[in-house]
Parts: sequence; structure tokens; C-alpha cells
Amino acid sequence: MATAAEANEILNELFDVYNVADDAGSLQQAITLKDEATKLVTQAKTDMRTLIQKMTSEVKDAEGRVEDSAEIRELEERLAELEAEKNELEAAAAAKESTVAELEAKLTAIQDEALVLRERKAQVMAAQKKVSPKVEYSLSLFAEISNIEWDYAAETVKGIVAAKDGMTTKPFNLNPSHHSMFFITNYLWEIVPDA
Repeated sequence: MATAAEANEILNELFDVYNVADDAGSLQQAITLKDEATKLVTQAKTDMRTLIQKMTSEVKDAEGRVEDSAEIRELEERLAELEAEKNELEAAAAAKESTVAELEAKLTAIQDEALVLRERKAQVMAAQKKVSPKVEYSLSLFAEISNIEWDYAAETVKGIVAAKDGMTTKPFNLNPSHHSMFFITNYLWEIVPDA
């Protein structure tokens, strides 16, 4: 039988998931935890039904053996205990259902936000595609004028400047954390050969 402690543990995990950054892993974990909470609620309801059936069976058995008033008192006490346990299970199930509803609402909000972000990403990508031909032309014009071949794999400003004769090259490797962008720009223009 599922206990209130197990249900609270799952609810605490759900709250922890929603306090973490909204990434896809957290979203999947929230869905999984929501499903576990739903299973616990279902199990609690099943346990409650079983408990009621057991209690009813015990009462019917006791009614058939009503000879001793002590046995009746004992059965009434047991019936009261079972009724209290049933009430606790019903309260726990109601709390879980409301928490599941809240989590489903949060999940829907996250999914809506993700949809908006995907649409915004598509808009930004479309805008970049419009700018790309202009940028490509500017970069190819710069490469043609400067004869700089960049080392894009380097974490510094690195590459070589090829001379017009194709034989002479001047390597460079500048660390932006040690030099200003002004210095780097001026240095590169100084080593670029005159046309």
C-alpha cells in the first residue's frame, strides 16, 4: 500500500524539478514524476477500495457471530480505525490530484513557452539568412584585400597573412585577453602587404 510519506517524497521531487532551469531533461523528469504521482493516487484509491471491502467483510463476519459484546466493541474499534485510515487515504488522494493538476498546468505553460521560443528562433534564423549574403560578400572582400587566412580552430586570433607573390607568409597569434581589439586590428593592418 502506498504511504503518505512516499507521496510526499514524489511531490517534493516534482517541486525540485520545477525549481531547476527549464530544460528538456527537467521537463521529461517532471512528466515522469507526474505519472508516478498519478500511479500513487490510483494505487491509494485501489487500496482504499480493498480496505473498504475488507472492512465490510469483517463487519458481515462479525454480525454473523454476535454472541459476545466484547467482540462487538473490538470490531467497532477496528471499524473506526479503518474508517480513519480510509479518510486519511482520501485526503492524500485529493491532495495528490490537486498537485497533479497544478503540475499539468505548469507543464502546459512550459510547453507553450517552448513553442513561442521555437517560433522566435525560426524568425531569428530567417532574419540571419537575409543578412548572410551581405556578410559573406563583406568577408570575401576583406579576405581578398587582406590576404589573411584565419585559423578558426584556435582560441586566439591566429592565422597567416600571405603575400601577393604567394611565397611569403607572416604568421600571427594574438591573445585578446592580453591585447586590446584596437591593438590587434592595427597590428594586422601593419603586417598586411601593400597592394
